[in-house]
Amino acid sequence: MNYSSPTHFEMLTNKFLTLKTRLQDLKKIFQMDININELGIVILSLEDFSRILSREKDFKDSHFTPEEIEYCKNRMSSLAGRYSAKLALREALREQIPWKHMSILPSATSQPVVSFSKINERKRRVSLSITHEDDLVVAVAAIAADKTVALGIDATKNKRIADMVKNQPNILSRILTPKELAEMGNFKGVTPNGIASSDKNPPPPPFNKGGLKHVPPFIKGEKGNFFAMTKIWAAKEAVSKALGVGVWHGGSLQSIEILTKKGKPTVRLKGELEEFAKSLEINKWKLEFVYDGEFTVALVVSSS
Repeated sequence: MNYSSPTHFEMLTNKFLTLKTRLQDLKKIFQMDININELGIVILSLEDFSRILSREKDFKDSHFTPEEIEYCKNRMSSLAGRYSAKLALREALREQIPWKHMSILPSATSQPVVSFSKINERKRRVSLSITHEDDLVVAVAAIAADKTVALGIDATKNKRIADMVKNQPNILSRILTPKELAEMGNFKGVTPNGIASSDKNPPPPPFNKGGLKHVPPFIKGEKGNFFAMTKIWAAKEAVSKALGVGVWHGGSLQSIEILTKKGKPTVRLKGELEEFAKSLEINKWKLEFVYDGEFTVALVVSSS
């Protein structure tokens, strides 16, 4: 069976057609605003991928290197992430690279790094990012036109963040900056699924180093500003991936500030992360979001 055929690929992506369509629409935006030649974006269903892996016994050996198999063990999310990344690389490079001529292994901070058995100048300018949440797996690959670019993508389930904030309201003061907390009060209330509610805008919650003095109004009820919180969470994760550090490997969430300026999301770094970005000569960020009823996906591209 040809596993890159449209029929097979459609079977792996038909669960997330809304996200797939909206992510594909972002390609033109990023290619115009950031110096990117090609951008490949692939969405898979983890459940469908697992079913194919179980049915086709030679799939793993024919699509993954021994090093990848050793690292992934039998973790379906890791294997699906690498398969989606290889599809995204093929799309970005416009080349049907043999599956095992690409090997994707983690860096010291768990960020995916691809190595090719045959390298050329275009492949040296590849940037890659992978995310998975529940049944959703997304990979994005880019080829820079002349300068190095770095990608970060994160998919976050809206209900997971809503539950986290409702159960641990003080976590907001550990994740959000004072400016982010203040801006949260300016968003219209939405339900955990991202559906706009009729609630009035809640006031900005008080902020102090010890946590929140009062539980913000949008946490008390079933309706609230969880969608805005999900966007910020996903964006911070995506930015940390683009920098190659990851929020669990030295990238403080409060060192990344996501605010809205003239209706568009902006990225501002602080402290050590700001200095680290300067050392990489990163001074330009492009951040966009796509949504469906269940997930929020943040895609960010940084460049010099």
